[in-house]
Amino acid sequence: MGCGPASSIYRYYYSSSYFYEMICSGNESSLTECQNGKSLPYQYGYHSGVYCTGYPVRLVGPSRCSGRVEIYFSDTWGTVCDNGWDINDAQVVCSQLGCGTALAAPHSAYFGKGMDKIWVDNVACTGTETHLSGCSFSGFRAHSSSHSQDASVICSAGLIRLVGPNRCSGRVEIYNNGSWGTVCNVSKDLKDARVFCRQLGCGTALGLLHFGEGAGQIWLDDVACTGNERYFSECMRNGSVRQDCAHSEDLGVICSGLIKPTITINPQSDITLGQNVSITCSIPDGQLGGTFILNRTSDAFSLTVKSYSNSGTFYIPQIGFEHEGRYQCQLQIRVSNEDFSTDFSNSVQLFSNGILFSFTF
Repeated sequence: MGCGPASSIYRYYYSSSYFYEMICSGNESSLTECQNGKSLPYQYGYHSGVYCTGYPVRLVGPSRCSGRVEIYFSDTWGTVCDNGWDINDAQVVCSQLGCGTALAAPHSAYFGKGMDKIWVDNVACTGTETHLSGCSFSGFRAHSSSHSQDASVICSAGLIRLVGPNRCSGRVEIYNNGSWGTVCNVSKDLKDARVFCRQLGCGTALGLLHFGEGAGQIWLDDVACTGNERYFSECMRNGSVRQDCAHSEDLGVICSGLIKPTITINPQSDITLGQNVSITCSIPDGQLGGTFILNRTSDAFSLTVKSYSNSGTFYIPQIGFEHEGRYQCQLQIRVSNEDFSTDFSNSVQLFSNGILFSFTF
């Protein structure tokens, strides 16, 4: 979230049908890398919250880890003036966002001019601070600098992006020599994909998929990752930068972060007592399969089904009033001796009024 380290936690009283249990060590780059627990039903209790030490920052540009620096203050995003802006300042921003090492600290609105406020000026970081607002600067206020002086950052993780349905699934593209280009999928190896997912803060690689042909250069070929590298640049070797592939071989990956299953029920409405019902949980094509889990959020009811495709179906014979409730599903998959779980799907609900109906939320 780019809010710096946690300073404290708090609890607040809240009523809900379920909560989700997670176990983190504190060293993960995103929640998707934590051990996933399970949906635990209750109606009333305490939720947890966290206070962060820094003000949120973001980079507005070609990727999440390269762009114009903006900081959130007084309910408004504003920019940073480039007076005194250097690589130490950029490093703090990259660290705060989990984007690796700072490669450059461009001046003069390199990624375009911002709008509204210029909140910060004369930043002077040592490079070891955990968040930008922990550095020395001239205070939060509407500065008189021009947006032509907006500061920018290029982090090591900002050299790659995924072009597809969401930030964590798509065609792999590399930013090199001023333009985006693709990566040739020669090895068809999840080890390479795992490094791309890790660098983007998207968990681990669940599968490979062709997300259409890119344009321009094919910047990388014959990448050789072990799967343990933190950045794809560590996988580079002599001859990696080649252009003898076609765009029909462009690499695409599906990472564990941001994968949300779709849940459907058959029949979709007017379910009569004693009728057979099926609930299907599915994820985007190209996944490797795994264990689909169906939970009822109001209690401990749970069903599992193993699948070698991108969907799993749960069958409930002769449905009755005891099957009332709201249902969600998720996929659990084991990759390289590690277990990963997707987000929960939206919910479908069965409830009775003489006839059972189904609704999707």
